[in-house]
Amino acid sequence: MEAISKDQIKAIYALGGSLGLVEHGSHEDNLHLLVESTAGKSSVSSLTGDEAAQVLAELKHRMRFCNQEPPASSGAGRHKEKPGGVTADQQRKVWALMYRLRASSPSTATLGDRLAGIIRYQLKLDATAKEPFAWMTYRDGWELIEAIKGIVKKAEKKQGGVPDD
Repeated sequence: MEAISKDQIKAIYALGGSLGLVEHGSHEDNLHLLVESTAGKSSVSSLTGDEAAQVLAELKHRMRFCNQEPPASSGAGRHKEKPGGVTADQQRKVWALMYRLRASSPSTATLGDRLAGIIRYQLKLDATAKEPFAWMTYRDGWELIEAIKGIVKKAEKKQGGVPDD
């Protein structure tokens, strides 16, 4: 069995990041849960080449499910920041929570539309699905994260599985 290549590791993290599965500095994020459920390993670097291919196939499948195309590069610059606005890390956290919300509370609305609705309702700010963070400040970003955490927790509790943060 051949070991995982550096290119495969980069691709796994790039796709996982695009899906909002990666929490930097954590090996208990959703990406590592996916790796464990797909290949039975707790670390990306411990995968074999074939196991990495299985994980990549699953990530690409999820990208298609989310109506996204796999990124051409590592995804750098995907989360645009404005001075005093929501940071890229805050945006990644918001999207990760939105994917959790979709998993526990499916809807016919797109994730962007749902997020824009939450921003309008919770923060009383104008938001669009295409650029939901356009009018938000850094502080608004944290308020949004906390609001979505509460919504996700309530949805997961209603569904029956409550993972505690």
